[in-house]
Amino acid sequence: MTQDKQNTNIEIIPPNKESFTESEEEKPKGWKKWFYIIVSIVMGIYVFIPEFTDVFPIIGWIDEGIAILILTYALNRLGIKIPFLEHILNKKKKHQSE
Repeated sequence: MTQDKQNTNIEIIPPNKESFTESEEEKPKGWKKWFYIIVSIVMGIYVFIPEFTDVFPIIGWIDEGIAILILTYALNRLGIKIPFLEHILNKKKKHQSE
């Protein structure tokens, strides 16, 4: 690690080493894989089921928004990459490692 004049850390990665953002997490196996598959199916169906609360903008759409977040996370864990979610997760990992 080196420091520049503004007192921020700069990570220098040699060309033959990959950074932590490029490394892939292990894909779930066994019952965890089936869990994420079932969660993906249930959340995918839930988004399309109409409810009375969906008539009210913002407040009525919060549950579908949360279902979509859970769906995209489950798909990401199964190895199906969603660019928007991957950007958010990589940013989170970067902050946790500092």
